[in-house]
Amino acid sequence: MLYAFIALAVFSPLIHIYAGKHPKKKEIFIDLYFKYFLFWIVGVLSIINFMGHTFLADKIAESIGWQSGSPFQFEVAVANLGFGIGGLIALRQKLNFSLGVIICWGVFLTGAGIGHVYQIAVHQNYAENNAGTILFTDFIFPVAGLVLYWLKSKFADDNQFVNS
Repeated sequence: MLYAFIALAVFSPLIHIYAGKHPKKKEIFIDLYFKYFLFWIVGVLSIINFMGHTFLADKIAESIGWQSGSPFQFEVAVANLGFGIGGLIALRQKLNFSLGVIICWGVFLTGAGIGHVYQIAVHQNYAENNAGTILFTDFIFPVAGLVLYWLKSKFADDNQFVNS
């Protein structure tokens, strides 16, 4: 499922540009990539992570290689819900709001990634959702968010997004 959201974040801006009547300018592409990253990766994916850690907590814990029934599940769920809501709200806020969301979300993901590396190194935990794709996206997504923010702040209007 993660790959589907990555594909949506990558291809939605292209579909938006080529299906619409927007000029094909660098600023528009940057604006749309930033917008769809906030929507699909920070917003929707975080809310789906909230639902998984809430309603499928035991299954998710097992897929990470952790014991089921741990209260960490609810804490991770609520953190994801907050980041998801922040990502969606950021779509219509000034650029600095988006930076705050990306930094907080990125710190959480980077910390989770460090935790995954620790679990691999110390406990040889190679479970799918500890050592799989999530290990890489925990580090890549925050960098991608910051790069898109930097591009948006440098090349596009910093107060508003392209109207959909």
